[in-house]
Amino acid sequence: MTDHRKPVPEIVLLVSCLSGLLLWTANPAQAVNFTALHSLSVAEGEAEGDAPAEKPKKKQYAEDAVKHYNRGVEFHQNGSLNQAIQEYKAAILADGRLAEAYSNLGAVYLAQKSYEKAAEAFNKALALKPDKPTTLNGLGNALYARGKAAEAKDKWAKAVEIDPSFASAYYNMGNALESEKDEKAALAEYMKAIEADPKKAMPDAYYRIGGILHKTKHLAQSHVFLKKSLEMAPNSDFVRDAQKMLKEQETEFTREATTREVEMSVVPPAKETGTATKKTGDSAVAAVEKKPAADKSTADKTTADSGAAKPRFPLFKRKPKEEKKVEMFVQPPGSSEDLKPSPEDGGSTDSGSQTNNDAWK
Repeated sequence: MTDHRKPVPEIVLLVSCLSGLLLWTANPAQAVNFTALHSLSVAEGEAEGDAPAEKPKKKQYAEDAVKHYNRGVEFHQNGSLNQAIQEYKAAILADGRLAEAYSNLGAVYLAQKSYEKAAEAFNKALALKPDKPTTLNGLGNALYARGKAAEAKDKWAKAVEIDPSFASAYYNMGNALESEKDEKAALAEYMKAIEADPKKAMPDAYYRIGGILHKTKHLAQSHVFLKKSLEMAPNSDFVRDAQKMLKEQETEFTREATTREVEMSVVPPAKETGTATKKTGDSAVAAVEKKPAADKSTADKTTADSGAAKPRFPLFKRKPKEEKKVEMFVQPPGSSEDLKPSPEDGGSTDSGSQTNNDAWK
């Protein structure tokens, strides 16, 4: 007699298949879940003994893109802005992932006062690298120039949130607040710009603080900040204005010192009581008043002799010239890391292929 019984493993397999088929017929959703869980467990089982997969390395930027970009930085640094635009555009055409090219292109348009184009370029750079303080700062400048102050301040605030040592964003915030006549808040932002990176403190911030203090008659404090700004940047655009304020302060200091000396040496004479009373201070009073009194009598006598007094005209103070406004946004000092594609982002690892020029300055 032939034994028609199946081996146990085969029977189990058949039952499992039938169960799955019945489950699909009764409730297709549950069958899908079952299948998915089964597949997941199998995959996990297969991967148990495998080594963890390495993260895929980022593809390096195209060589032509890096070459055009570096040429663009050189033109940008030398002030050849139109040539810089062409090179940055060529770099983008060669490799659209080069966020630095978009960012520097925005900086060129900003210098040319093409604010709409600048904003467009900065936005494209941020789409590729959203956390770049240099790009956020540049976009803030372009927005402010187009009258979008609230949006601009938001970009500057985000820039310093990402990098608290990014002094340019503090400076630009202070400049905006100063133009809005909020001088107290502006001073606070300028101080943050100085404290953010003491080794690379911004002379412009010292100058702006000195200017506000000069205007509000805090001359001694203003003198300190203005002197510091000139020591740090003796060839800056603000030099002439800073020197003018310093000269005015020194004149005022001299006048105050002379007045103080006179006040200290002169003692008011005693009240007359019928007899002349001499005190120690009387000689100083006489010394100060003697010559003017003599001059006055002589002048009166001369006038009387001439028979006609010379006409007197009121003295009018010359109206001071309006303070020359410094350009609202100086190009912020950037770092080489903001201007060169790094190896982690796909940049060339050959240091010789990059330039140390800073296109932001």
